[in-house]
Amino acid sequence: MKSHDIRKKIVRFNEWKIAFLVLLGLIIGALLFVGFRITENREPVINNTATIAKKGDTLATFTTNKAKINKIINTFLADYQTKKLSYQFYLDDQVVLEGSYQFLGIEVPLFIYFEPYKLENGNIQLKVKSVSAGTLSLPTSAVLSFVAKEYAVPQFVKIDAKKNYIELQLNQLNLGKDLYIKAKQIDTMNDEFSFDLYQGG
Repeated sequence: MKSHDIRKKIVRFNEWKIAFLVLLGLIIGALLFVGFRITENREPVINNTATIAKKGDTLATFTTNKAKINKIINTFLADYQTKKLSYQFYLDDQVVLEGSYQFLGIEVPLFIYFEPYKLENGNIQLKVKSVSAGTLSLPTSAVLSFVAKEYAVPQFVKIDAKKNYIELQLNQLNLGKDLYIKAKQIDTMNDEFSFDLYQGG
């Protein structure tokens, strides 16, 4: 075999060797690239340790208006209406309890107007401003006593006929999971209402 042929074979062998090494390098590089991409986090690392709210923690604050509150009230009070006595409770420029009662066999319309106040504990006090049957004014204590005795009301509603107010004890509302709400802002004139949701326990 001539030396020229031997040189050609060596060159060919070196070319195949180089090509093989380049191909091997490309394969290893591709594997490293793919391996890096599939193990890399798409999003920044987040501490996803589950946290549980503690007693007294504020979980959320929500705002609403009179129209939505009236829908909630109407839905909630639907179960407390009877054939004998029914009533409406709604927000306007003030809080209104509208119902009726029997007097000498006549059904008399009853209106009680309240001014709402947010208490320090987050409950709402409805202080009676006026009571009337039609356009006739009535004694507040007597009417509130009648309402407390004759009207079916939710358990969280406390009627104090002697002090002429009704208290909405929001912390007595059963929301489940030891959750309760507190009034944060009560503004009937500007139609602004907000409440905080708390973790109880």
